[in-house]
Amino acid sequence: MRNLIIADGHHRYETGLNYRNAQRKLHPNAPANAAFNYVAATLVSMDDPGLAILPTHREICNFTATTPAQILERAKEYFNVAPSKDLQTTLSTINAHSTSHAYGFYDGKGFYTLTLKDDSLAQRLITDDHSPEWKALTVSIAHKILLDQIAGVPASGIEDKSMIRYHRDPQEAVDNVNKGDGNFVFFLSPTRMEHIKAVAGHGEKMPQKSTDFYPKVISGLTLLPLSPQERL
Repeated sequence: MRNLIIADGHHRYETGLNYRNAQRKLHPNAPANAAFNYVAATLVSMDDPGLAILPTHREICNFTATTPAQILERAKEYFNVAPSKDLQTTLSTINAHSTSHAYGFYDGKGFYTLTLKDDSLAQRLITDDHSPEWKALTVSIAHKILLDQIAGVPASGIEDKSMIRYHRDPQEAVDNVNKGDGNFVFFLSPTRMEHIKAVAGHGEKMPQKSTDFYPKVISGLTLLPLSPQERL
């Protein structure tokens, strides 16, 4: 039996399961081919050369408890901190890093790169009950070490999104900081496919906003009626 990894739409899948279970209670005599027992899905090979994963960058806003200068100074304990020329240079540097444990930073005055000094630090500093592969994820290190332990952004501000904005376009985050609408930005490199396979192999869910698959499937072209009388 081959396993499937839900790369996008796990909430829709969970909703489909809840709907199926509710319909089974209402219609216990329905046959196995009742439409509510199925969900529409698109299957794509994880090895497809046309499949890409794009990064999602983190802009911190409405947060002044820790200054950017303090963040850079604190980060030096675990990261090699170096100034960077501009946005494109910063992105190129972190994207080229062999382990993806390099991050960009912008504070409105300048760009920097932060590279984890030792990959074992992720295992020591992240104390959550997760696999080593989960702790080594680019996004896990960004949230559990950079945002939580170094910047001191409260978890509540991340969860309710009152202190964080997620960006596909890094220039939007830079523009917000330049306008005074944001405090600082962490730039991330894309999650790698082999890392997703490793985490899924442990039965774990990826952290929030860790994958942005491209290209997107065009929605609305195929519909699956789910009435109790519908059969497949």
